[in-house]
Amino acid sequence: MRLILHSARILECSSNVSGLRFETQLRTLNQFPDTLLGDPARRIRYFDPLRNEYFFDRNRPSFDAILYYYQSGGRLRRPVNVPLDVFAEEIKFYELGEVATNKFREDEGFIKEEEKPLPSHEFQRKVWLLFEYPESSQAARVVAIISVFVFNTTTNGTKIEEDEVPDITDPFFLIETICIVWFTFELSVRFLACPNKLNFFRDVMNIIDIIAIIPYFITLATVVAEETEAAEAAAAAAAEASAAAAAAAEAAIASGADINEEGRSAAVALAVETAMRNAAMQRMLVLPRAPAVSPQDKSTNQAMSLAILRVIRLVRVFRIFKLSRHSKGLQILGRTLKASMRELGLLIFFLFIGVILFSSAVYFAEAGSEQSFFKSIPDAFWWAVVTMTTVGYGDMSAVYFAEAGSENSFFKSIPDAFWWAVVTMTTVGYGDMTPVGVWGKIVGSLCAIAGVLTIALPVPVIVSNFNYFYHRETDQEEMQSQNFNHVTSCPYLPGTLGT
Repeated sequence: MRLILHSARILECSSNVSGLRFETQLRTLNQFPDTLLGDPARRIRYFDPLRNEYFFDRNRPSFDAILYYYQSGGRLRRPVNVPLDVFAEEIKFYELGEVATNKFREDEGFIKEEEKPLPSHEFQRKVWLLFEYPESSQAARVVAIISVFVFNTTTNGTKIEEDEVPDITDPFFLIETICIVWFTFELSVRFLACPNKLNFFRDVMNIIDIIAIIPYFITLATVVAEETEAAEAAAAAAAEASAAAAAAAEAAIASGADINEEGRSAAVALAVETAMRNAAMQRMLVLPRAPAVSPQDKSTNQAMSLAILRVIRLVRVFRIFKLSRHSKGLQILGRTLKASMRELGLLIFFLFIGVILFSSAVYFAEAGSEQSFFKSIPDAFWWAVVTMTTVGYGDMSAVYFAEAGSENSFFKSIPDAFWWAVVTMTTVGYGDMTPVGVWGKIVGSLCAIAGVLTIALPVPVIVSNFNYFYHRETDQEEMQSQNFNHVTSCPYLPGTLGT
């Protein structure tokens, strides 16, 4: 900034920013005395006495906005042709302050990170960071990788439970046991180390974790109860047989006083064998009649209990949302969907209108055909939905948990359902209900075209939102990771180079 003297007072000054001169008044700069240009003691380091001006080897397009910040009284706008990370570095260099930096980040759409509550005790704080924040250290990343691996293992190892009491030697049960041990350990450690126990139970993901491991312990308690009941029954039977044998032996001895020792021993053995056989037959006749409920009621209760357990086990799938803590991509996807709720609502509304129109049309178009699949308009609703969405469900048209109780289910485990998920999400389709008449095929063609257009209309908006959040995330990472080594002093002023 070239100094200009008027009446022995410095009223104006000029600056040379990489060869381009700027002039302004000192009173404009003095509005912000805590900044580099507003503080004479700070900017003197960049003064060139040979040219009588201030020299800055900085980004020239950015200085337009920096100078406008002083001229407008604090309004900071990034030039379009200046990258985010470069402009953020210029703000830092000119020491505009934390207020200007936060305002800039807010205008650019960066979400202010909430302050993370941490425990006061040092060891407790380290444990909490280790299990709760994967980005805090390398050890925390290792713990996160283990959690993701265990989650994938327990998901892939899930199969349909055909009995309320599983076989403890089943490999699937053993795999689930190992995974549940890890989840229980992780949940317990996080609970003991969390800074606020009440907020811990307010977290939805923690509630899902608790509900997800409950079915295993219910199943384990059932197994233990069954084994305990069987052991008690065996012990009672042995006690009854022993008592009956002892009574028979005493009776045989009392009634055979005049028999020799050999005959007496044979009588005792025969009496004991007869008493034990009678006790066993009595147990076989009496025990089945002991339960107060009928076999049908017992079977119904077991089926209901098994269905409830299966519904609770379904909650384990929601653990997948915990992966968002370990994946920036999932976080971006979540913010994209949240910002695109209006467009998704329009998509559902358009599909609803199309389903009503085309299901009615295909029903009347196929009404005269004996081979028609559509016996009523409601029957055509499903066809319209899967046609407009280009899904076209076919022979594998049910999800794993919905078909878990069916003997004809194609999905005996979650990995078996992966193929169905792939061909459904890629809109390949199979086609279990197809039009057979000419007019029905015409309606089907129109329905397919309408479905593609309906889905395609809101996609650009969703993609635009995704690009916005993705580039904002990458720009923020670049701003945090890159370091720029600019010249920080005037090379013409002795003793200030590198200071």
